[in-house]
This record gives sequence, structure tokens and C-alpha cells, in this order.
Amino acid sequence: MPRAKKCKVCFERFEPINSFHQACGPTCAVALARLKQKRKWKKQATDYRKRNQPKGEAAKKAQVAFNAYIRTRDMGKPCISCEGFKSKGSFLGGAYDAGHWHGVAAHRELRYKLWNVHRQCKFCNDKLSGHPFGYEAGLRAKFGNEWVEKRKLEVAKTELPQYSIEQLQRIAKIFNAKNRLYKKLFRYENEL
Repeated sequence: MPRAKKCKVCFERFEPINSFHQACGPTCAVALARLKQKRKWKKQATDYRKRNQPKGEAAKKAQVAFNAYIRTRDMGKPCISCEGFKSKGSFLGGAYDAGHWHGVAAHRELRYKLWNVHRQCKFCNDKLSGHPFGYEAGLRAKFGNEWVEKRKLEVAKTELPQYSIEQLQRIAKIFNAKNRLYKKLFRYENEL
């Protein structure tokens, strides 16, 4: 004889007839069946939305995950363009963006290239349109002239990839995982 169990619906203790019983009576059994059916429908709806996600939505999620990773990766470093730390009382609140050296509008093929994106203050990114001269000077100071020239040649050779929805979802998944890992390893807290 199975021992006493707790009902999955009303949480009262009951004596089951066999080990498969999960509810104390017929009303709780019906409620439990409805709850399981709702969970099944919800899972099916989520799976359907994932399978039929518009490509633009997948690209947006991938970009958000990529940018969040860049901000976490470069946490504590100065703005690549102005090489200054913006204080909390600065023009745009001291927040930082993931600034692209070669902008996404002109060079969509470089959207997810890690070498093309660094931490940039919102003032340089928004108000100075990415501050391209300061950005390049910052890269030269950080990596050297040879590295910058090599990347400029790479820009000319890079072709525009046609990402599928599955590839974009994979990009988002990878960079979300990398972001969590960086935060866990380096114990990053939200920056002021």
C-alpha cells in the first residue's frame, strides 16, 4: 500500500489507492487535468512562436544580446572614443553603449564582429555619431597601428552574410550565455 501523499491541487494529505494517484478526489483530479492541459497548450504556443518568429524580431534579440555582452565585457574600461569615464552627473547620465567602429547602417556585415564593437559613452555614440576619429585613435592606442590597418583591410573583404532565423537565435543564445558567464566569473554588478 502506498504511503500518504499531498494532493497536487489542494495540498491536503490523502491515502492514494496506487502510486500513480496525484489528486485526493475527482474534483481535484479534474482541476489537475485542466492545469496540465493549460501547461501543454502554453508550451505548444511558445514552441510555435519560436518556430514562426519573424526574422526582424530574431535579429533584434540577437543584437540586444550581443550589445549586452559587449557592455559586460568592457565593464570598467573607459569610452573607446573619448577615453574618459563619464560621471553619473554627465550629460546623458553616465550610461554606456556598445559602439560600433564601422556603423551597422553602412556595414551590416560587421554587426556581430567582436573586434568592431567596444564600450562607448552615450554622448560619443549618440551625439557625436559614434565619434569615428576618436574611436580609431582609441583603437590605435589600445591595439596599435598594425592591428587597425589589418582590420581596415578586413572590412573591404567581408561579405554580407544572410543569417537565417535559426542562426540569429543561436547568436542570441550564445551571447546571452557569454554575458551570464562573464557576470558570474567577474561578479559584475550593475554599473552606476
